[in-house]
Amino acid sequence: MTKDYIVNLKDIAEATGYSISTVSRVIKKKGEIAQATRDRILEVAGRLGYHDNRLSNGMRTGKTGTVGIVSGIHCTFFAELFSALNRELVKRDYLGLVSLNDDDEIDDQACIRRLLEHRVDGILIVPRYDQADNRYFTEATSRGLPIVSIDRKVPADIDFVGTDDYAGGWMAAEYLYKLGHRRLGYYQGPQGASPARLRREGFEDFCRKHADCTLILIGDGGWDTPEAAVLTAALQAHPELTAVGAFTDIFAAQLLEAARIVGRRVPEELSVVGFANMSDPAILSHGITSLEQHAGKLAEAAVTALFDRIAAPEAPWQEIRVVPELVVKKTTAPPRRR
Repeated sequence: MTKDYIVNLKDIAEATGYSISTVSRVIKKKGEIAQATRDRILEVAGRLGYHDNRLSNGMRTGKTGTVGIVSGIHCTFFAELFSALNRELVKRDYLGLVSLNDDDEIDDQACIRRLLEHRVDGILIVPRYDQADNRYFTEATSRGLPIVSIDRKVPADIDFVGTDDYAGGWMAAEYLYKLGHRRLGYYQGPQGASPARLRREGFEDFCRKHADCTLILIGDGGWDTPEAAVLTAALQAHPELTAVGAFTDIFAAQLLEAARIVGRRVPEELSVVGFANMSDPAILSHGITSLEQHAGKLAEAAVTALFDRIAAPEAPWQEIRVVPELVVKKTTAPPRRR
């Protein structure tokens, strides 16, 4: 089997009658070239099937036009974030190289190491651990490679872009309070993860600042999701609760099932607010009132922060938080009058 011939700059030069230097400047978008000349060269390049040699360019310039993306795809939010990051990179004529870190046998450092081997120009990462410090990223940062942490703020000298989780927790409690609810619950996520901790703190602080508001925390804040019996027991033990906030829409869906089991009608007898406004069909079917995290805005901010760092390595570190947006659906309503 014969392989297709790979067209090079010399072939285009011979087909157009222009010098290799002129063809090269047109392909690389450099220098002042007459529009007619540019159009002719690009037309022939396209007809011949020319593709730029990024590997060769990278060896010459030290820039490969690639960015590493390290993340797990645990739910539809991260899938949307992943897609949005790729779209933003494509806008800048960059290729995203994906390394998934959602397997216990593949840690962040292993992903970073492989990306270093591919000479990426920067890394966008959703770290697995909140405790990731400067030593955690030293293999990349010691080489001057820019890194942007997404979703989790870590104690390392790198840029950060994420949701304003504290504000989101506060907004959820505030919305329920304005509906008239005063006996609130919060189904907390793993407190070892900063997004979960900040959402709980925002919800909790709002309740603390309002003397007529009481709060019951549901779940132990560990990494293991409570069994259904724990949630049903919590609702049965606290019949006074009229509304509950949840760490994510997945947690909110579990609350809806627990409410069904114990005979609490949603939203007539119990309002529920989630977080992330997930697009998973199983979640969408519930019509959960939620906080939209705007994956597209996060991706745009993260990619911009990365290229800002590439352009200005010594600039102050950035911390960018995108405020979520309340999306009211079917699981919330004012409390029943007793």
